[in-house]
Amino acid sequence: MDLKLVEFILLIQTQFRTTFFSIADAVDFGRISECTESDNEEPLAPPSPRHTSVTPNFMPIEESQPSVSGTNKNSAPSETKEFTPTKLLHEVSPIPVAPIPLFKCRKQGASVLTSPLNIDNLKRSLKKQVGKRSKVKKAREKWSSSDEEPLSKQGRNDDNSDCECVECFELYSKTTKTVGWLQCLECKEWLHETCTMYGEKCNRCSRTAMMKMKRTATIS
Repeated sequence: MDLKLVEFILLIQTQFRTTFFSIADAVDFGRISECTESDNEEPLAPPSPRHTSVTPNFMPIEESQPSVSGTNKNSAPSETKEFTPTKLLHEVSPIPVAPIPLFKCRKQGASVLTSPLNIDNLKRSLKKQVGKRSKVKKAREKWSSSDEEPLSKQGRNDDNSDCECVECFELYSKTTKTVGWLQCLECKEWLHETCTMYGEKCNRCSRTAMMKMKRTATIS
């Protein structure tokens, strides 16, 4: 029984191979025949041109213009923000934020305004305010009086036009020199410009300054 089965299987395989190769050969032959027929065919002649009257078209072509719908379909949906007048104002000039107070105010309890305790507290606070104002006024008066004194002295010296030269002892009203006068920076006395050898100081003040400089130099 086993030998018969093996022989039967071999027969089926051989028949299947023969039928398969015969079908493949037929398909290849058909393809080759189609290729040869297409090569043997003559090329078709180009169609003869026809003379047609072309009228100028002044209307715009719709295809050349980009369609809005096509761009919207291809492009991704862009997120657009809606700007209102209030939003624009907030961006340009934002609302200022009140700073947090460092010192908190004292909470006042409920009290009767006409009570004696409340009246005494008000009197004390008023006395403190009056005392502070009086101190400020006194300080201002002191500063103003001290500032006015040297100004008044300078005014008196300036008013006294008949000054005397420290070096040549000549009065300003009787001077014969055409040279200008200057005031010493140290002693504030007047003298002729030609009577001093040290610029804006008189000879006495400049000499004393030089002596002091020499002493400090020798000590050091």
